[in-house]
Formats: sequence, C-alpha cells, structure tokens
Amino acid sequence: MSHDLLGIKRRLRIRPLPKHLEAVTSVGDEVAATALDLPAGAADSIWAAAESMYKTGVHPFLSLCIRRHGEILVNRSIGHADLENERIGSIETPVCAFSSSKAVTAILVHKLAEDGLINLLHPVSRYLPEFGQNGKAKITIMQLLNHRAGLPFVPDGIETEHAFSQESAFRLLCEAPATNSHGREMAYHAVTTGFIYAALVQRVTGKTISQYLNTVLRKPLGMKHFQYGINGAALENVAVNYKSGLRNPKLIENILSKVLSMPVDEIVDLSNTPEFYDSVIPSGNLYATAEEMSRFFQLLLNGGTWPGKSGSARLMDSETVQQAVREA
Repeated sequence: MSHDLLGIKRRLRIRPLPKHLEAVTSVGDEVAATALDLPAGAADSIWAAAESMYKTGVHPFLSLCIRRHGEILVNRSIGHADLENERIGSIETPVCAFSSSKAVTAILVHKLAEDGLINLLHPVSRYLPEFGQNGKAKITIMQLLNHRAGLPFVPDGIETEHAFSQESAFRLLCEAPATNSHGREMAYHAVTTGFIYAALVQRVTGKTISQYLNTVLRKPLGMKHFQYGINGAALENVAVNYKSGLRNPKLIENILSKVLSMPVDEIVDLSNTPEFYDSVIPSGNLYATAEEMSRFFQLLLNGGTWPGKSGSARLMDSETVQQAVREA
C-alpha cells in the first residue's frame, strides 16, 4: 500500500475490514419481499447498499431494520461492536441512539398532554416554577419541543459531572439566562431540553422519566432494551462508539463544542465510560437495537396502535400522534 494511501486512511480514520463479511453478519427474521408488494430481490438490494457503506471502513458496526406495511423486510447487522476485543455485533446489539433519543422523549411529553397532566401551550414555569428565572418565565412546553426555548447551549463553565446528574443539570439550566425570552428564535437544543423534560415528567407523574418510558412505551411494545442508559448484562453486548471519518472543519467543530459543551471526539470517549452508561440523559443516551427503534417509529405510523396477541392495543390517541409528527 502506498504511503499516500496510508495517509488518507489515517486522516479518514478508516479501519481494516474482515476478509469474509459473512463471518461478521447477523440476519434476523424477515418477511419475503414479494409478500410485501416488492420485487423478490428488494431486501438483498437494500442490504448490498448497506454493505457498500460498511466497506468504506468508516463504520465499525452497522445495524439496519426496515419495515414495510408493518412487517420486517430487512433486519440485519454487520461488523464489530467492540474492535479491541474482536466482539462481533448482531441484530441484538444495543446501540446508543444519541440525538435520536429526542424523538422518543418528545413522544413522552405529548403523552403527558394526552393524559391531561400538562398543556403544551402553557409555560414550563407553570409546572416547574424554578425554571422561570432569568427571562424564561413565558417559555412554553411547545417551544421546548420546537427548539425555541432560548437554552440551546450548555451553560459556560459547567463541569462534566453535572451532565451525569439530573438534579444538578436541571438546577443549572433553571439558573441560566435565556438567549431570548419570546421563543421565536430556533436553535438546536442538543442536550439541554432532555433534563427539563425529565424534571417535568417527575413533577407531574411522580415517576422518573425512565419509569414513565417503561410504562408508556418500553413494556407495552415488548422491548428488551429501549432505555436511557444501560447496565447489567446488557453492558456486555453494547456497541462501543468510535471516532471515525474526517474530522469536522474548525468552524463546525467550534459550534458543536459550544452546543455539546465539549469537542465531539471527547464526547465519543465520554460515551464509553461507566458514568455515561449509568446516567439518564433523555436528549442523548437512549439505548436500543435497530429493530426496537423501528418498532417505535412503526407505532407512530400506526397512529398509536400496536398489534398484540389479542388484537391491536392503543398506546396513544391518533390525534396525539398527528400533533407530535406535524411539521413545526
């Protein structure tokens, strides 16, 4: 291999591939494409594209689940969940969903509204009075959901350990001044809103957000993982996160560091620590398999119903789902 090519691979942070892809591939139960009104080779064509992505060497592990008409068309994985220990991943490997966690957490907030425990148009401070400090008194729950709450950045000077403590993080966010108090300026709230949602859930239900998730979604949908943080036996199978691909340009890296409170590479390292695994970060550390995430989004496509042994069960009102997925 030429010196130039080695240099490119180092810059891209590309890792060597196994000789035989079949040895690192896992396949679950799938419904034949023809039974789902698709050509016979549809699933294999989709998977060939996934394998091409894996062959770039940028992604150590890839897990994919696709449903059509509510049935599983593709449920496969490829690669290593842990490169250092040569642990091959599978369709049962739990992966950190990072910011995809926000979709799940937002649905929990909409469920609170459906049950009459909150009104999305009311100020957050109506339920959490301490949140109303420093220009945040009129910020509504809907503005939180729409990334217009005026708290896009982690407060300056915050220590990493605060991110691992719901109480400490929420207190600091309550004390922080809003970048705007009218809720009309959109800015991606990467981390901050999750701690506020967690406090809101606990205040109006008496349950932790993990307990509420278990009651509303995880248990009714029959999930094995699908929880904030990960512990116990599941830790032995969790996918390790890696730094790969080109590094971000300096401008983008500076913005992300401001939003996340630290450089992206440090976030990756942090996400593999016991402290991160043990924490509840509703905006960023839901752990699930690809099939479980697919199950959640299928629930929304179903308008809030899920098939069970004795027929479909309604987990959410269809109007709640419509409001939750409506473009804002």
